Amino acid sequence: YSQLELASFLWFLGPAFSGAPNHYHGHALNILVHGAKRWFLTPPPHARYDLKSGWEWYAQDYMRVKQEYKIYECMQYEAEVIYVPHSWGHVVLNTRTSVGYAGEFKFYGEQGAEVLSSDAASPNTLGKAYERLVQKKSQYAVWDKRAWQDHPLLARDFL
Repeated sequence: YSQLELASFLWFLGPAFSGAPNHYHGHALNILVHGAKRWFLTPPPHARYDLKSGWEWYAQDYMRVKQEYKIYECMQYEAEVIYVPHSWGHVVLNTRTSVGYAGEFKFYGEQGAEVLSSDAASPNTLGKAYERLVQKKSQYAVWDKRAWQDHPLLARDFL
């Protein structure tokens, strides 16, 4: 009853110690073809943009931020997919040379109205919307019945 629209698609190739700085965007799937990545994810109320590289953020800010609010961490290995929900902040560090591709997408409901994909909405507003969707057990909530703050996201080895 709902549709997905691919909003953007990209290939990536990066050596160990490269990655992506702290940022957020729409719903995304990240498929790793080769290598390994360490992910640091934060719920929408704590999502930020940062000009520091991922490694600078990890070296300078990680310990402080980890004490201030919950950071979900995981390793992604080749042939694994990670789903990043709309407006979740994330820093990504390649722990090995990594190759893969990612797609950002939008959900549309039965009437064609976009669901949780407004670029103008604040992360805090979207976080509350996610919580309401999970509480209502909406068909658009991708995860299980637990509160969105406690969901471990998709990956193999949580740290």
